[in-house]
Amino acid sequence: ECEKELKEVAEESSKLRNELLLSSNELSMKCAEVRHLQTIREDLKDHINFLRDSMEFQSRQQSDREKQIESLSAEKKSKAKEAEAYQQTVRQKEQEIAKLNSRLQEQE
Repeated sequence: ECEKELKEVAEESSKLRNELLLSSNELSMKCAEVRHLQTIREDLKDHINFLRDSMEFQSRQQSDREKQIESLSAEKKSKAKEAEAYQQTVRQKEQEIAKLNSRLQEQE
């Protein structure tokens, strides 16, 4: 009877060892899956940071472009005023020349 009990214990021990091995394998697979998910999470964080940096860079570029456009617009207005003043001066000089030509013709 002792042998029978020993055999049952050995069978139970073998069964428990197999269950433990199976549980250990499942745990290893779960750990590998967790490591894989952590890697994906880190990759996503890196990608989000890259996108954020890219958006900030594009925003700064857009702001710089808008400032440049404002500056060019102000410069254009300034040049237009200069041109208008120059044209006014030209008209005045043309009038003066016309008056002088008129006097010259009168004197002849």
